[in-house]
Amino acid sequence: MSDGAHTERQLEVLRAFFRRERKRPASYTEVCEDVGFALRALERHVRILEKRGLIERAPRKHRSVRVTRAGIAALESASA
Repeated sequence: MSDGAHTERQLEVLRAFFRRERKRPASYTEVCEDVGFALRALERHVRILEKRGLIERAPRKHRSVRVTRAGIAALESASA
């Protein structure tokens, strides 16, 4: 996946964070409920998305995941 392509599951996680970000930043538990993942699986996807620059998060801070401009662009191109 190093070619910049994103899996449907990665985009699903990104969408969940983006949708919830409008009200307030999401907790991992809320996103797990939205996408039907176990916590460990979500953590793995979050690390991948962060490494790709699609999200940012503050270490050791709750509800700190923020979708970046690159993440929004990825969502827009996926829906086009």
